[in-house]
Amino acid sequence: MKKIIAIIILTATLVSCTKSEFVEYDNVNGETLLKFEASGDVAVTLPIGTTTTTSVIISSSTVSEVDRTIEVSLNSDDTTLPVELVEFDSSVVLPAGEYTTELTVTITDSELDFTESFALVINLNGISNSGDLSIPNPAVLFDISISCPVPEDFLVGDYEISDVEGTVGPGNGTENFATAVVTLVAEGSSRVFDAAVLPAFNSEIENIVLNLNCNVFQLGNVDPGLTCSGGIAYLFTATTRNNSTPYDVAESDDSFIINYIEDPEGSCGGPFNASFRLTKVE
Repeated sequence: MKKIIAIIILTATLVSCTKSEFVEYDNVNGETLLKFEASGDVAVTLPIGTTTTTSVIISSSTVSEVDRTIEVSLNSDDTTLPVELVEFDSSVVLPAGEYTTELTVTITDSELDFTESFALVINLNGISNSGDLSIPNPAVLFDISISCPVPEDFLVGDYEISDVEGTVGPGNGTENFATAVVTLVAEGSSRVFDAAVLPAFNSEIENIVLNLNCNVFQLGNVDPGLTCSGGIAYLFTATTRNNSTPYDVAESDDSFIINYIEDPEGSCGGPFNASFRLTKVE
């Protein structure tokens, strides 16, 4: 890499150099080093259902007497955030006489899954009115997570669980979830409980997980260890987000109906839509 040349004012007497003794970088013969100033990934926490703006500094090792344009672009290969949820200008101005400018990025949540994180990668492509150019680290990664805070006392304690809709259990003289009182324990944004599943054929299953997924419930996989045919496991699993039951942490947590998919792998003729009710025990 070529050395960056600086013009230094010298006196007849040797003195220590100070920052003021550097007039400017040589824009004619010097190499321009262009880079994002972020020292690592840029963490962005996006509250559910909101739009947020973040930024990153871009710096040039050379200065110019005229405005320069820095070109940037989306790295679609490494970006996992839906592209329709992000906005930024494809070029930013580096003003005359300045070494740095700022790239502003706007991100909007649209029913993103709070259990996942999303990558937004932006490439640094070049700068106008410069000679030799070096871009050693041409990309910056924004690590985006969705914030869905749930109060620790929301949906915890003793609840009666009972089927609302089921196919395999009721069709065989039993229940999908046995009517009983279960105790829900908070683990972050999830609630964990033990319950008897298909009680005529199966024992109690421990650590069933109910995710509070940004205002909707999603049941984690429940495996009773049973099958009807072909060695395919009979399961319960989460339904799609759009079909999940909504909740609101600002409202009562007295009663909820939880939707899920019964037998999603088709072991017993499914998949079937199913649901159970949780009612707080006073």
